[in-house]
Amino acid sequence: MESHRASVGHPVKTCLVGRPDMIAQKIKTLGLRLQLGRDAQVANFEDEAFLQTATDAYYQLRKRQGLSRDYAAAEMRRNGTLTAAMLVRAGQVEGMLCGTFGAYARHLRYIADVIGLRARPERVEWPGRA
Repeated sequence: MESHRASVGHPVKTCLVGRPDMIAQKIKTLGLRLQLGRDAQVANFEDEAFLQTATDAYYQLRKRQGLSRDYAAAEMRRNGTLTAAMLVRAGQVEGMLCGTFGAYARHLRYIADVIGLRARPERVEWPGRA
């Protein structure tokens, strides 16, 4: 399986967030032709070095809003949306897909807190419409 090309014109590297054993099982269950390490990398919830770095960054980002270091660590261990948002913020990935389970607002809260939201345009321009 080749890397996909994004509209930016270069290959897109796929990174899946979670535990490798659970991801591999889901790939098998769904019958996907995806091989971890070849077609996709994994941001592993059990990788202590990764978790420590991501937790420290999240804590630094949110401590002034009252986030404790322990809560930051717990959230990084269990929340794939938060983990993916931190990867985007750090520039380790270029984008993310999330929200396959749970309320939209819960996912958006982490994205807004970590990445931020673009300011709303005063007027939306639709191509081909006056």
